[in-house]
Amino acid sequence: MNTYDDEDNISKPALSMEGVDPEVLKYFLDVKHEAQSLSLLYHETESNTENTSIEDKEDSEIEISHNRDYSLYDKFIALKEKLKTHVVDPSSLNKQYNLKWKTSFQNPPPDIDYFIFALDRKICFEILIFLTKWITLSTTVNTSLWIWKIFLKLDNLLEANECSILRDLANTAISRKQQMKEAGKSANSTSKFTYYMVIIIVGKYYGQTDLLDSLS
Repeated sequence: MNTYDDEDNISKPALSMEGVDPEVLKYFLDVKHEAQSLSLLYHETESNTENTSIEDKEDSEIEISHNRDYSLYDKFIALKEKLKTHVVDPSSLNKQYNLKWKTSFQNPPPDIDYFIFALDRKICFEILIFLTKWITLSTTVNTSLWIWKIFLKLDNLLEANECSILRDLANTAISRKQQMKEAGKSANSTSKFTYYMVIIIVGKYYGQTDLLDSLS
């Protein structure tokens, strides 16, 4: 599988970010916290001194390689497996959390238990439709995290209309990536990460493999 970086140079790691912005760092920390809350331990094999785990690198040295031993996609799959046996305690959920379409998605998403217990499949896809237009050159970490957690919630047995929604989301990410390249514009690192995250998960987990060609 080819990787993607700022210059689309397939010989480099997928997301090598020097001086990574605080929002992307927060994203990784939130993903790590989600995994820890499910008692999932990450074991990363270091092939050389430069291939250290996210947890061990300084902020300015964070490097995510999607061809190495333990990629973002692998972590996603491991979390999906863990969620199959994860027991939600409804009494622990924030009963005061109300999904307000005009404001909720501007804020960090609630705990994954809320997605499992309170959001049905139809609402999840409606949220993805809503968030598709938020995939821009300045995508926020909150938008990215909402999409990430909905991916964790949804299985990959899709109806035709559901498949269409996911393809629209991924195609928007592809279009923004191409727009950035053609216009010579610089998207923020959260946006670039979100493009990759959406394309790789929709392409691999949800079986839309033709979309993966956009990463080459």
